[in-house]
Amino acid sequence: MINRRCVVKLVTPERIEVLLDSQVWAAELFDKNEKIAPGDKAVVKDVSGLKLIIKKVE
Repeated sequence: MINRRCVVKLVTPERIEVLLDSQVWAAELFDKNEKIAPGDKAVVKDVSGLKLIIKKVE
């Protein structure tokens, strides 16, 4: 999973969801100050239980 790319599908104050290999995963930001929006691309930096830790990529 680490270093795999995903697409952000949902961003709310309580939850982030990303699409990775046709599966929806809960996620949180690697950098809490980063801004992310649906449609943004991200890379998986770590996994915490069933939650992916992601960082936005350009």
